Order: sequence, then structure tokens, then C-alpha cells
Amino acid sequence: MIDKVFSIFLLTSLLVFITACGSSNNQTSDESTKQSTGRSLYISKCTSCHKAYDRELHTPDEWEKILNEMGKKAKLRADEKENILKYLSERNLN
Repeated sequence: MIDKVFSIFLLTSLLVFITACGSSNNQTSDESTKQSTGRSLYISKCTSCHKAYDRELHTPDEWEKILNEMGKKAKLRADEKENILKYLSERNLN
């Protein structure tokens, strides 16, 4: 009887642990997917007209202003601008 209770407890604990680990990985995966989407959009949409600029060249506010202006020329959708801005603003030291 004790072995059966212990086995049920052990299996339940294992399931809780596995579920908790999976949730954490999904958040990280979503963030990295957004960053890779922003990067690929930046490369495909922006560098078709000019070179790729270093992300640290401008502050996030400056990038937003640039994207609002250049986004019209590149015909960027709002979600594309948002992903590109997120990519350009990350690790910005200015």
C-alpha cells in the first residue's frame, strides 16, 4: 500500500516538474522567435535598399522615428515595424 502511494506521489511530482519546465521554455522560445523574425524582416525589407546598420548606431526612439519614415517606403505593416523595432532596440547601449 505504501509503495502504491509513493509511486503515485512520485509520478505526480514528475508530471508537475515536466509541465513547469515546458512553460518556461515556451516563453524563451517565443522571445527568440520574435527576435529572429525582427532580424529577418530587417534584412529582407531594409537592406534591399541600403546596407544593414549597426543596432547601436541609434537609440530606440531614433530607430522608431526612422522606421516611421522608412517604413512607408518599404511598405511595412504595423506588426513588421514592431518586430523590426524590437530587434533594433535590443542590446542598444546608447
